[in-house]
Order: sequence, then C-alpha cells, then structure tokens
Amino acid sequence: MSRVAFLVSHPIGAWMNGADRATLTWCAQLRARDHDPVIVALPMRHEPTLSRWLAQVSIGTSPAIAGVPLHVHPLDLPIGPAPRLADDLERALTVAVAAALAAVRADVVVVPWGTPRLARIARLHHDRVLLIAQNGTALDALRASDLTGIALATVSPDAAARLARPDAAPPMVLLNAIDPIAAGAAAPPGPHGAIGMVNLCAEKGAVVFLNVAANLPARRFVATGGWAGRATDYTAMPTGLANLQIVPAAPTLDGFYPGLAMLLVPSLCDEAFGRVVIEAQLAGVPVVCTSRCPARAWCGGLVVEVPPRPEEGSDDDLHDAPRHDATIRGFLDAVLTLSDPANHALVVEAGHAEAARYVADQRRSIDAFADWLGHAA
Repeated sequence: MSRVAFLVSHPIGAWMNGADRATLTWCAQLRARDHDPVIVALPMRHEPTLSRWLAQVSIGTSPAIAGVPLHVHPLDLPIGPAPRLADDLERALTVAVAAALAAVRADVVVVPWGTPRLARIARLHHDRVLLIAQNGTALDALRASDLTGIALATVSPDAAARLARPDAAPPMVLLNAIDPIAAGAAAPPGPHGAIGMVNLCAEKGAVVFLNVAANLPARRFVATGGWAGRATDYTAMPTGLANLQIVPAAPTLDGFYPGLAMLLVPSLCDEAFGRVVIEAQLAGVPVVCTSRCPARAWCGGLVVEVPPRPEEGSDDDLHDAPRHDATIRGFLDAVLTLSDPANHALVVEAGHAEAARYVADQRRSIDAFADWLGHAA
C-alpha cells in the first residue's frame, strides 16, 4: 500500500469542476485498491470561498472532503507589485509544500491540476512526483516547461501524444474517473427535447452553439457555465435569443442531462479530454462533438471536423462566426439528423455502448496507475 498525496493550490471541491471531480473519484478508486490517498491543499488565505469551504470540510476532528483526509495549509501573501508578489508566492509555496509533505509522509506526490511550478517545488522535497495534465491550458504550459525528474500523466491518448518528448518516458494515460450512477439515469425526452451545451465560453465553441440556436428558433436550447465558480455570471449574459436559457451553476451536472434531446460539444480549441461526452452518454443523451475533443474516441454520436486554428496571435478567431461557417453547418446537419426518432434511438444505443467501453477502459487505467504506485511502497 502506498500513501499518495494529491497536492493542489486551491480549495478543492469549492468549484467542483471536472478536474476536481476526477481527482476525488481517483482517490476513491485508489482506496478501493488498498492505497492511502490524502489531499494537501495550499489555498490563498484571501481566496473568497476559503472560509465557507473550510467550514464545510472541517466537520469533526479530522478535515476531509468526499471521505478523503485533507491537510490544509493556507498561504498568507502581502499585497504588492506583481513581480514582488510572484517572488513572495514562490517562497510561500516552497515553505508550505515542505511542511505539508513532511506532515503527510507520502510515498508519491501527485499534482492533479498540471501546475508545473507546484510540481517543481514538490520535487525539491520528494523524489517521486507525478504531474497530471487535465485541461488544454495545462498541456500548453507543460510543453514549454522543464520537468526534469517529474513523471507525467494526462487524461487521454490524444493529450499523451501531444505531450510526448523524445528525451523522456511517454506520459501515462489516466482516464477521467466518471461515476455512471452520478451521471444520471432518468429517461431523456427523446429527439425533440432541449439541445444543450456545457460551459458556454469561447474556447468551448460558444460561437457555434449560439449560431446553431439562432438558426433553429423553433428548438429550445439550454446552456450552463459549468459546475460552479464563474458560472454564476453566465445567467445574466445577454444573447438576444428567446429560445436559449442559460442555467445557474450547480454542484454537479446530474440534473442537467435528463432534460436534453442531445448535447453539443463544439470545442474549437484542443481539449485534454471532454468528460461531458461520457457523462451525457451514460445518461442516455446523444452527443455531437468536434474533432478537437479527445473524448470522440468514445463517442457513439456524430463528430464534426474543424479546421486548424492559427498557431499564433489572439483568440479573436474564436468569436468569428464566418470563419467557423463550415463547423456551424456541420452542427446544424447533425441536429437535423438526430431529430429523426430512428436516428436518435440508434445514437442513444451507440452512446450507451461507447460510454460502457470507456468505463471499462478507465478502470484498466486506474488499475495500471495503482500498480505503478505500488512500486513506491
């Protein structure tokens, strides 16, 4: 048995986004395989959600989240110029990581949010550190980072290929842990219910979703800003579309999927994975995604090809509807295809099968991870 310290620099679970949910479920899966996971959190003391989060996790004598032991080391930082603040943060993190790792006595340190600085600091105090890249931003940062002495993992074969280096071992693939029960089991409304999207933002393809909704005024569309965090701002976002509802944030998306006829995942940027594809299919909801979404490998629905993005420059192209005309047309065709009851039923069945295949693949990946951890015991 290995003691595994999951090291994060935020109040884990306060936002409950995909990376946090995957981390907590990995912990549960490792406990079921006789490992001993703990979470070490190093949030800023001025973090707006910190006091409420501490009240939630400090019930009883032993702080925990989702049943996982929790060690909290808040960072105190003075307010000052940005360069000085960066130096102060580096020093504060170094001291906090050293104290935290000395306290938990872990066999392996895992940095599940793909933060290179945190992994490098952990490596100063521990000889076995694993960095997991769970989102596209982390992938971009890691490609330009010095990761000497740090093991690397990510959440899809696509992402692993993007991170591969000729001078290093190939990254481990640790698939996102997704609970089939939590994903929802209510019967969906069929092909003529609402058309949904999760995380209505530019990178996820908001321009595509909004234009599809504008072209189908007789259909009802519903979108969410995600699980929590900034998603509370989305309900007030004006769109000018009477057929679009933007729902408020919720701790999970369990209640979002059952009302959908289909889920659109129009990612315009390269994703690390795209867990909503699997969640929706487990809930019986067909999915249409783009070729930028690595979860397409387990998608029983339709995949729309998208052209390459400019490698340099601003993100202005993410707001340029004419540039994405072919992608918008592809999603419109997909919606019309899935509006046919026979097609809809076929894709629901295919989605169930692909999601079940993913769950089996994920269990194999956590088994391989547990074996890797076992060598540290």
